[in-house]
Amino acid sequence: MEANATEARDPGLSWSQLRAFESCASVLSFNGAALRLNITASAIRYQIALLEGRLGTRLFERRGGRLALTPVGASFQRRIERPMRELLRACEDTSQSAKTAVIVLTAPPMFAREFLFRDRFLKWCDSNAIRLDVTDTKRDFFGPDQIAAIRLGAEPHANLTLTPILKTKLVLAAAPSVAAGADPLDASWWSTQNLLSPTVSELAWERVLRSLNVNPKVAKRRRGFSSYAAALEAACGGHGIILAALPFVQRDFDAKRLARLTQITLSPSIGYSIVLTNELAATRRGGFAATTRWAGNMCQLCDSRNHVPESIWFAPCAAKLLLRFSVITRTTTAHATEAIQDRADQRPVLVPARRIAD
Repeated sequence: MEANATEARDPGLSWSQLRAFESCASVLSFNGAALRLNITASAIRYQIALLEGRLGTRLFERRGGRLALTPVGASFQRRIERPMRELLRACEDTSQSAKTAVIVLTAPPMFAREFLFRDRFLKWCDSNAIRLDVTDTKRDFFGPDQIAAIRLGAEPHANLTLTPILKTKLVLAAAPSVAAGADPLDASWWSTQNLLSPTVSELAWERVLRSLNVNPKVAKRRRGFSSYAAALEAACGGHGIILAALPFVQRDFDAKRLARLTQITLSPSIGYSIVLTNELAATRRGGFAATTRWAGNMCQLCDSRNHVPESIWFAPCAAKLLLRFSVITRTTTAHATEAIQDRADQRPVLVPARRIAD
Protein backbone atom coordinates (compact mmCIF):
# COMPACT_ATOMS: atom_id res chain seq x y z
CA MET A 1 0.00 0.00 0.00
CA GLU A 2 2.82 2.35 0.99
CA ALA A 3 4.88 1.37 -2.08
CA ASN A 4 1.98 2.22 -4.40
CA ALA A 5 1.61 5.60 -2.72
CA THR A 6 5.33 6.28 -3.23
CA GLU A 7 5.14 5.37 -6.93
CA ALA A 8 2.16 7.66 -7.47
CA ARG A 9 3.69 10.66 -5.67
CA ASP A 10 4.41 13.61 -7.97
CA PRO A 11 8.01 14.78 -7.41
CA GLY A 12 7.07 18.25 -8.61
CA LEU A 13 9.72 18.41 -11.32
CA SER A 14 9.58 20.96 -14.13
CA TRP A 15 10.68 20.74 -17.75
CA SER A 16 13.17 23.56 -17.12
CA GLN A 17 14.85 21.53 -14.40
CA LEU A 18 15.09 18.40 -16.54
CA ARG A 19 16.36 20.30 -19.60
CA ALA A 20 19.02 22.04 -17.50
CA PHE A 21 20.14 18.71 -16.06
CA GLU A 22 20.14 16.93 -19.42
CA SER A 23 22.19 19.66 -21.12
CA CYS A 24 24.63 19.94 -18.25
CA ALA A 25 25.06 16.16 -18.02
CA SER A 26 25.81 16.02 -21.77
CA VAL A 27 28.65 18.59 -21.74
CA LEU A 28 29.60 18.49 -18.03
CA SER A 29 29.73 22.26 -17.91
CA PHE A 30 27.36 24.89 -16.53
CA ASN A 31 28.59 27.39 -19.10
CA GLY A 32 28.31 24.88 -21.95
CA ALA A 33 24.75 23.98 -20.94
CA ALA A 34 23.90 27.69 -20.74
CA LEU A 35 25.10 28.20 -24.32
CA ARG A 36 23.04 25.23 -25.55
CA LEU A 37 19.85 26.51 -23.95
CA ASN A 38 20.57 30.20 -24.54
CA ILE A 39 20.25 31.12 -20.87
CA THR A 40 22.75 32.16 -18.21
CA ALA A 41 25.00 29.77 -16.28
CA SER A 42 23.47 30.98 -13.02
CA ALA A 43 20.04 29.97 -14.33
CA ILE A 44 21.40 26.48 -15.07
CA ARG A 45 22.83 26.20 -11.54
CA TYR A 46 19.54 27.42 -10.07
CA GLN A 47 17.43 24.86 -11.96
CA ILE A 48 19.77 22.00 -11.06
CA ALA A 49 19.72 23.06 -7.42
CA LEU A 50 15.90 22.95 -7.51
CA LEU A 51 16.03 19.50 -9.12
CA GLU A 52 18.48 18.17 -6.53
CA GLY A 53 16.34 19.62 -3.77
CA ARG A 54 13.26 17.90 -5.15
CA LEU A 55 15.03 14.55 -5.52
CA GLY A 56 16.88 14.86 -2.22
CA THR A 57 20.30 13.93 -3.59
CA ARG A 58 23.33 15.41 -5.34
CA LEU A 59 23.52 14.86 -9.08
CA PHE A 60 26.84 16.61 -9.78
CA GLU A 61 30.15 16.91 -7.99
CA ARG A 62 33.57 18.41 -8.54
CA ARG A 63 36.46 16.10 -9.40
CA GLY A 64 39.81 17.80 -9.75
CA GLY A 65 38.15 21.09 -10.55
CA ARG A 66 35.98 19.55 -13.25
CA LEU A 67 32.24 18.96 -13.11
CA ALA A 68 31.19 15.31 -13.02
CA LEU A 69 28.06 13.28 -12.46
CA THR A 70 27.63 11.44 -9.20
CA PRO A 71 26.73 7.75 -9.51
CA VAL A 72 23.12 8.67 -8.77
CA GLY A 73 23.30 11.47 -11.35
CA ALA A 74 24.72 9.11 -14.00
CA SER A 75 21.93 6.61 -13.34
CA PHE A 76 19.32 9.36 -13.49
CA GLN A 77 20.71 10.57 -16.83
CA ARG A 78 20.50 7.10 -18.38
CA ARG A 79 16.92 6.60 -17.24
CA ILE A 80 15.52 9.94 -18.44
CA GLU A 81 17.52 10.21 -21.70
CA ARG A 82 15.15 8.18 -23.87
CA PRO A 83 11.86 9.49 -22.35
CA MET A 84 13.06 13.07 -22.90
CA ARG A 85 13.91 12.35 -26.53
CA GLU A 86 10.46 10.82 -27.02
CA LEU A 87 8.81 13.78 -25.33
CA LEU A 88 10.65 16.24 -27.58
CA ARG A 89 9.70 14.18 -30.63
CA ALA A 90 6.05 14.06 -29.48
CA CYS A 91 6.02 17.85 -29.09
CA GLU A 92 7.49 18.31 -32.56
CA ASP A 93 5.05 15.85 -34.13
CA THR A 94 2.11 17.49 -32.40
CA SER A 95 3.22 20.93 -33.54
CA GLN A 96 3.64 19.68 -37.10
CA SER A 97 0.22 18.03 -37.16
CA ALA A 98 -1.36 21.22 -35.86
CA LYS A 99 0.17 23.09 -38.81
CA THR A 100 -1.44 20.71 -41.28
CA ALA A 101 -4.69 19.87 -39.45
CA VAL A 102 -7.86 20.72 -41.32
CA ILE A 103 -9.61 23.92 -40.27
CA VAL A 104 -13.38 23.70 -40.71
CA LEU A 105 -14.81 26.98 -42.02
CA THR A 106 -18.56 27.01 -41.44
CA ALA A 107 -20.77 29.47 -43.30
CA PRO A 108 -24.55 30.02 -43.53
CA PRO A 109 -26.09 28.93 -46.84
CA MET A 110 -27.17 32.49 -47.72
CA PHE A 111 -23.64 33.80 -47.32
CA ALA A 112 -22.06 30.85 -49.11
CA ARG A 113 -24.47 31.14 -52.03
CA GLU A 114 -23.59 34.79 -52.55
CA PHE A 115 -19.84 34.81 -52.05
CA LEU A 116 -18.11 31.48 -51.48
CA PHE A 117 -18.93 29.23 -54.42
CA ARG A 118 -16.19 30.68 -56.60
CA ASP A 119 -13.40 28.59 -58.10
CA ARG A 120 -10.69 30.89 -56.78
CA PHE A 121 -11.87 30.67 -53.20
CA LEU A 122 -12.56 26.93 -53.31
CA LYS A 123 -9.09 26.26 -54.73
CA TRP A 124 -7.60 28.41 -51.99
CA CYS A 125 -9.46 26.30 -49.40
CA ASP A 126 -8.11 23.09 -50.92
CA SER A 127 -4.52 24.34 -50.98
CA ASN A 128 -4.66 25.54 -47.35
CA ALA A 129 -6.43 22.53 -45.78
CA ILE A 130 -9.58 24.57 -45.16
CA ARG A 131 -12.77 22.50 -45.33
CA LEU A 132 -15.87 24.53 -46.14
CA ASP A 133 -18.98 23.41 -44.25
CA VAL A 134 -22.13 25.20 -45.46
CA THR A 135 -24.67 24.97 -42.67
CA ASP A 136 -26.91 27.00 -40.38
CA THR A 137 -25.92 24.73 -37.48
CA LYS A 138 -23.61 26.42 -35.02
CA ARG A 139 -20.55 24.28 -34.32
CA ASP A 140 -18.87 24.11 -30.93
CA PHE A 141 -15.73 26.26 -31.01
CA PHE A 142 -14.30 24.43 -28.01
CA GLY A 143 -14.69 20.88 -29.32
CA PRO A 144 -11.97 18.67 -30.83
CA ASP A 145 -12.13 20.26 -34.32
CA GLN A 146 -10.50 23.54 -35.32
CA ILE A 147 -13.47 25.74 -36.20
CA ALA A 148 -13.60 29.10 -37.93
CA ALA A 149 -17.15 30.32 -38.46
CA ILE A 150 -18.82 33.04 -40.49
CA ARG A 151 -21.70 34.22 -38.33
CA LEU A 152 -24.36 36.88 -38.53
CA GLY A 153 -24.81 38.99 -35.43
CA ALA A 154 -22.01 37.28 -33.49
CA GLU A 155 -21.67 38.65 -29.97
CA PRO A 156 -18.35 39.36 -28.23
CA HIS A 157 -16.96 36.57 -26.04
CA ALA A 158 -13.88 36.59 -23.82
CA ASN A 159 -12.49 33.42 -25.44
CA LEU A 160 -13.35 34.22 -29.06
CA THR A 161 -11.86 36.54 -31.67
CA LEU A 162 -14.35 38.34 -33.93
CA THR A 163 -13.38 40.12 -37.15
CA PRO A 164 -16.23 42.01 -38.89
CA ILE A 165 -16.22 41.42 -42.65
CA LEU A 166 -19.61 42.36 -44.06
CA LYS A 167 -22.36 44.77 -43.14
CA THR A 168 -25.91 44.04 -44.26
CA LYS A 169 -28.84 46.31 -45.11
CA LEU A 170 -32.37 45.31 -44.16
CA VAL A 171 -35.52 46.07 -46.16
CA LEU A 172 -39.14 45.14 -45.55
CA ALA A 173 -40.15 42.45 -48.04
CA ALA A 174 -42.77 39.81 -48.72
CA ALA A 175 -44.02 37.68 -51.57
CA PRO A 176 -45.51 39.81 -54.38
CA SER A 177 -49.01 38.52 -53.57
CA VAL A 178 -48.66 39.81 -49.99
CA ALA A 179 -46.92 43.05 -50.99
CA ALA A 180 -49.74 43.91 -53.42
CA GLY A 181 -52.21 44.35 -50.56
CA ALA A 182 -49.77 45.74 -48.01
CA ASP A 183 -50.47 48.90 -46.03
CA PRO A 184 -47.39 49.24 -43.83
CA LEU A 185 -48.49 52.60 -42.38
CA ASP A 186 -51.67 51.03 -40.95
CA ALA A 187 -51.18 49.54 -37.47
CA SER A 188 -54.22 47.28 -37.92
CA TRP A 189 -52.63 45.73 -41.01
CA TRP A 190 -49.57 44.77 -38.99
CA SER A 191 -51.73 43.08 -36.38
CA THR A 192 -52.73 40.47 -38.96
CA GLN A 193 -49.27 39.79 -40.40
CA ASN A 194 -46.74 37.11 -39.52
CA LEU A 195 -43.34 38.62 -38.78
CA LEU A 196 -40.79 36.05 -39.91
CA SER A 197 -38.09 36.75 -37.40
CA PRO A 198 -34.66 35.13 -37.27
CA THR A 199 -33.10 35.72 -33.86
CA VAL A 200 -30.60 38.31 -35.06
CA SER A 201 -33.29 40.61 -36.50
CA GLU A 202 -35.50 40.75 -33.41
CA LEU A 203 -34.24 44.16 -32.28
CA ALA A 204 -34.28 45.50 -35.84
CA TRP A 205 -38.03 44.91 -36.03
CA GLU A 206 -38.56 47.37 -33.19
CA ARG A 207 -36.70 50.11 -35.07
CA VAL A 208 -38.54 49.46 -38.34
CA LEU A 209 -41.99 49.55 -36.78
CA ARG A 210 -41.23 52.74 -34.86
CA SER A 211 -40.00 54.36 -38.08
CA LEU A 212 -43.48 53.66 -39.50
CA ASN A 213 -45.13 55.19 -36.43
CA VAL A 214 -46.44 51.75 -35.52
CA ASN A 215 -46.37 50.56 -31.93
CA PRO A 216 -44.23 47.37 -31.93
CA LYS A 217 -46.70 45.76 -29.50
CA VAL A 218 -49.33 45.73 -32.24
CA ALA A 219 -47.35 43.23 -34.29
CA LYS A 220 -47.82 40.21 -32.06
CA ARG A 221 -47.60 37.42 -34.62
CA ARG A 222 -43.86 36.87 -34.58
CA ARG A 223 -42.63 33.57 -35.91
CA GLY A 224 -39.16 32.67 -34.73
CA PHE A 225 -36.60 31.01 -37.02
CA SER A 226 -33.15 29.76 -36.08
CA SER A 227 -32.20 29.84 -39.78
CA TYR A 228 -32.38 32.96 -41.91
CA ALA A 229 -32.59 30.85 -45.06
CA ALA A 230 -35.73 29.11 -43.70
CA ALA A 231 -37.32 32.46 -42.86
CA LEU A 232 -36.58 33.70 -46.38
CA GLU A 233 -38.18 30.67 -47.98
CA ALA A 234 -41.26 31.18 -45.81
CA ALA A 235 -41.47 34.81 -46.95
CA CYS A 236 -41.12 33.85 -50.62
CA GLY A 237 -43.90 31.34 -50.08
CA GLY A 238 -46.27 34.10 -48.95
CA HIS A 239 -46.31 33.21 -45.25
CA GLY A 240 -45.35 36.57 -43.81
CA ILE A 241 -43.12 39.66 -43.77
CA ILE A 242 -39.37 39.51 -43.48
CA LEU A 243 -36.57 41.98 -42.92
CA ALA A 244 -34.69 40.92 -46.03
CA ALA A 245 -30.92 41.30 -45.96
CA LEU A 246 -29.18 42.90 -48.90
CA PRO A 247 -27.18 41.89 -50.86
CA PHE A 248 -28.29 38.30 -50.27
CA VAL A 249 -31.91 38.66 -51.41
CA GLN A 250 -31.26 40.75 -54.49
CA ARG A 251 -31.61 37.72 -56.75
CA ASP A 252 -34.97 36.96 -55.11
CA PHE A 253 -36.12 40.49 -55.94
CA ASP A 254 -34.84 40.11 -59.49
CA ALA A 255 -36.67 36.78 -59.84
CA LYS A 256 -39.92 38.37 -58.51
CA ARG A 257 -40.00 35.96 -55.57
CA LEU A 258 -39.91 38.96 -53.22
CA ALA A 259 -41.14 42.54 -53.37
CA ARG A 260 -40.33 45.51 -51.17
CA LEU A 261 -43.09 46.97 -49.01
CA THR A 262 -41.46 50.39 -48.51
CA GLN A 263 -38.30 52.19 -49.56
CA ILE A 264 -37.05 52.25 -45.98
CA THR A 265 -33.56 50.80 -45.65
CA LEU A 266 -32.19 49.95 -42.25
CA SER A 267 -28.45 49.77 -41.63
CA PRO A 268 -28.36 47.71 -38.44
CA SER A 269 -25.43 47.17 -36.14
CA ILE A 270 -25.51 43.45 -36.90
CA GLY A 271 -23.29 42.08 -39.63
CA TYR A 272 -21.19 39.08 -40.60
CA SER A 273 -17.97 38.30 -38.76
CA ILE A 274 -15.31 35.61 -38.86
CA VAL A 275 -15.27 33.98 -35.42
CA LEU A 276 -12.70 31.58 -33.96
CA THR A 277 -11.11 30.84 -30.61
CA ASN A 278 -8.37 33.09 -29.31
CA GLU A 279 -6.02 30.11 -29.24
CA LEU A 280 -6.64 29.31 -32.90
CA ALA A 281 -6.42 32.97 -33.86
CA ALA A 282 -2.98 33.21 -32.24
CA THR A 283 -1.50 30.29 -34.18
CA ARG A 284 0.60 30.80 -37.30
CA ARG A 285 -1.83 29.01 -39.59
CA GLY A 286 -5.16 29.00 -37.87
CA GLY A 287 -5.24 32.73 -37.24
CA PHE A 288 -5.71 35.64 -39.51
CA ALA A 289 -2.84 34.64 -41.76
CA ALA A 290 -5.57 32.47 -43.30
CA THR A 291 -8.81 34.30 -42.60
CA THR A 292 -7.72 37.77 -43.65
CA ARG A 293 -6.55 36.46 -47.00
CA TRP A 294 -9.99 34.96 -47.39
CA ALA A 295 -11.63 38.22 -46.29
CA GLY A 296 -9.58 40.10 -48.87
CA ASN A 297 -10.67 37.65 -51.56
CA MET A 298 -14.28 38.04 -50.49
CA CYS A 299 -14.07 41.83 -50.65
CA GLN A 300 -12.79 41.60 -54.22
CA LEU A 301 -15.65 39.27 -55.12
CA CYS A 302 -18.18 41.66 -53.61
CA ASP A 303 -16.68 44.69 -55.33
CA SER A 304 -16.92 42.90 -58.69
CA ARG A 305 -20.67 42.44 -58.27
CA ASN A 306 -23.44 44.99 -58.66
CA HIS A 307 -25.30 43.88 -55.56
CA VAL A 308 -24.94 46.70 -53.02
CA PRO A 309 -21.14 47.07 -53.07
CA GLU A 310 -21.38 49.67 -50.27
CA SER A 311 -22.44 46.87 -47.93
CA ILE A 312 -18.78 45.87 -47.54
CA TRP A 313 -17.33 47.31 -44.36
CA PHE A 314 -14.10 45.32 -44.04
CA ALA A 315 -11.53 48.11 -43.79
CA PRO A 316 -8.96 47.63 -46.59
CA CYS A 317 -6.23 49.32 -44.56
CA ALA A 318 -6.84 46.97 -41.62
CA ALA A 319 -6.83 43.95 -43.94
CA LYS A 320 -3.46 44.96 -45.39
CA LEU A 321 -2.09 45.52 -41.90
CA LEU A 322 -3.21 42.11 -40.71
CA LEU A 323 -1.76 40.37 -43.76
CA ARG A 324 1.74 41.54 -42.82
CA PHE A 325 1.76 39.24 -39.83
CA SER A 326 1.87 35.46 -39.85
CA VAL A 327 1.16 35.36 -36.14
CA ILE A 328 -1.37 37.71 -34.58
CA THR A 329 -1.75 38.06 -30.84
CA ARG A 330 -4.99 38.77 -29.07
CA THR A 331 -3.93 42.36 -28.49
CA THR A 332 -3.18 42.96 -32.18
CA THR A 333 -6.48 41.35 -33.13
CA ALA A 334 -8.38 43.55 -30.69
CA HIS A 335 -6.72 46.70 -32.07
CA ALA A 336 -7.47 45.65 -35.63
CA THR A 337 -11.09 44.98 -34.76
CA GLU A 338 -11.38 48.41 -33.14
CA ALA A 339 -9.94 49.99 -36.26
CA ILE A 340 -12.49 48.20 -38.41
CA GLN A 341 -15.30 49.22 -36.08
CA ASP A 342 -14.15 52.86 -36.17
CA ARG A 343 -14.23 52.75 -39.96
CA ALA A 344 -17.71 51.23 -39.90
CA ASP A 345 -19.04 53.83 -37.46
CA GLN A 346 -17.98 56.62 -39.81
CA ARG A 347 -20.12 55.34 -42.67
CA PRO A 348 -23.38 57.24 -43.18
CA VAL A 349 -26.64 55.43 -42.66
CA LEU A 350 -28.58 55.41 -45.92
CA VAL A 351 -32.31 55.93 -45.44
CA PRO A 352 -33.84 56.91 -48.79
CA ALA A 353 -37.42 57.48 -47.70
CA ARG A 354 -37.75 58.06 -43.98
CA ARG A 355 -35.15 58.41 -41.24
CA ILE A 356 -35.36 55.57 -38.76
CA ALA A 357 -35.23 56.60 -35.13
CA ASP A 358 -32.68 54.86 -32.92
